[in-house]
Amino acid sequence: NERRLDDIARDIRAGDTLLIQFGHNDANKAKPERYATVDEYKVFLRRYIDTAARAGAQPVLLTPVTRRTFVGAAIAPSFPDYSDAVREVARDTGTPMIDLDTLSAHWVEAAGIERSKRYFLHYAPGEGAPGYPAGIDDDTHFSELGARGIADIVAAALARLDLPISRHVLPERPALAVSEPTGG
Repeated sequence: NERRLDDIARDIRAGDTLLIQFGHNDANKAKPERYATVDEYKVFLRRYIDTAARAGAQPVLLTPVTRRTFVGAAIAPSFPDYSDAVREVARDTGTPMIDLDTLSAHWVEAAGIERSKRYFLHYAPGEGAPGYPAGIDDDTHFSELGARGIADIVAAALARLDLPISRHVLPERPALAVSEPTGG
């Protein structure tokens, strides 16, 4: 509905790689303007794949990224039906896939309940988080450190896919492996 695929179709070229990942908003029934059933979601994934293929580009599917939802010491699956849909579409279409659901869940679990808060928007009142003077506890949206960590996970997975883009992924990615925020 936001016509983003139209922009992609206009700009994508042969030799490009199109990373296709969504699902957080599609799974949210409380926002009917964004919600999509699993079957509709599969149709949307195929549209993106077809758009890339028509342009001679390489589509790569990614399962939705995890939320920080611990059950004991383990991360509870955030979007299992949507992740399974991505896996199914990847299998049916022969499209390379990055299982970001599993990879990001392992990463968050490895950090543990307290340390993983740094990867998400967890700021106390007065900590100086832009836009959140009263603080925020958000286990869905990433902080700068979390975004860099997820980008590093995706880069490492792209390198392992043996696609044309894979040889361009640097083996060391210091900008993504920071332990302290570099931004504001």
